[in-house]
Amino acid sequence: QVRCLRFAGPPPARARARHMPAPSAAAVAKEAPIVLDGAEILRAEVELAEETYIVDNSELQAKGRGIKFRLSPNLDDLDPSAGGLCVAKFGDVVQGLSFPEGWLMLNRKRFLPKRLRGTPILRRAR
Repeated sequence: QVRCLRFAGPPPARARARHMPAPSAAAVAKEAPIVLDGAEILRAEVELAEETYIVDNSELQAKGRGIKFRLSPNLDDLDPSAGGLCVAKFGDVVQGLSFPEGWLMLNRKRFLPKRLRGTPILRRAR
């Protein structure tokens, strides 16, 4: 779950961040405001939890043995490890962080699409 920055006042016409020293733990705990070109914003809070999925071929009916890993959330950015044959096999259980636009990030370095050609390939494990 990601919560965006919240403005405590009207946003500036042209925002330029000023370098500010790192706040103390107590300041962060109180959500001390940060000043950005005269406008006060509150610190963003990010809570990320890993989710578990099963690599599922029941709808796609692909002939291959699995889904190739990507190095970024881009279908064309295939992982060249093992000659591009590094895959999450159908039936495997994978765990990672949900990423925007339908991607799952695994081990902070590889990605799997949640859908291929509009068909779901990662099914949430229960």
